[in-house]
Amino acid sequence: MAYRVTTRVNKIATALTLAEYIAWAQAIVDALIAVGIVQTSDTGQVILSTISALPLTGVSAGYMIFRFNDSMQATRPLYFKLTFSARGTSPNAWYFPSLGMSIARGSDGLGSLVGSVTSTVYSIIGTGTGTSSITLKTGTATSTVVSSGDGYLHMALGHNSISPYPTYFTGGDYSEGFFSIMRSTDSSGGVDGRYVSLVYRDPYDTSVAPVKGPGILSIDYDSTAILTSTSFSFLPLSDAVPSISGGTPVFPMYAPTALNPILSQLVLVNFQRALFGDTFSVAIVGSTLKPYFALGKSFSPMDNSGTGLIGLCGIAILTEGPLV
Repeated sequence: MAYRVTTRVNKIATALTLAEYIAWAQAIVDALIAVGIVQTSDTGQVILSTISALPLTGVSAGYMIFRFNDSMQATRPLYFKLTFSARGTSPNAWYFPSLGMSIARGSDGLGSLVGSVTSTVYSIIGTGTGTSSITLKTGTATSTVVSSGDGYLHMALGHNSISPYPTYFTGGDYSEGFFSIMRSTDSSGGVDGRYVSLVYRDPYDTSVAPVKGPGILSIDYDSTAILTSTSFSFLPLSDAVPSISGGTPVFPMYAPTALNPILSQLVLVNFQRALFGDTFSVAIVGSTLKPYFALGKSFSPMDNSGTGLIGLCGIAILTEGPLV
């Protein structure tokens, strides 16, 4: 159990350079290893330093395969594949590094996932080609947060990294995307292992405007089925709502499965009261207080317009263990 916050400065020029692209990818890999995620020995994995050119839109610059190292790995193995790609046109300020992810129950040792393999989803501009209205912010310090513990991995990429697309976004600056892999939990907060879910948010996929909501892919380990949804709940009305800071509510997430399992590793909290980097402890399920790290408005799961419950909430992630 550990988490890492990595800070970089965007762009030293008007367009992303190859060296910056490699550094972006390497920082993500280093953070994964630092928090206890294990890279597999599959053949064909990219050596980042050997990437010789910026990838074209939607083209892979290479992949890496990782596995969990938690209490369920021996009986409910969990693997994921990262694909290093891009969206937009280089050299331009609207050329973005893009990270693809898929999850499965295993790998074949040759670079392919096996066993209930989900589709690949991307961190940014999932199906688009980029737009000059969305640009990396020159000279801006931006942070990536990676957190891992028993039954979960969170990857919050590039806080405050990108200037928004004004047609669909208002009132702030945004992130480079978000991934969260979570095993389902029981009523006391313990990992039960029945399901694993990949939650993702592409904040700039204009093909689904105006709602830039997250999606979710789940694997049922009992039936080996893959469940896909863009609709899930953060607050069943029958449940009591825990709160922090003088009554600020915290909303737990529920996955769209037959058993509607709680994913207590990921919550929503009002981004006006829990800014990026704020920490708090709350008992989402059961009575044990657990520590969370607020990601702020930059990682709101919807369109950040400030309207409605979801528009006023940002993601907060479980961060058990030390900062490494």
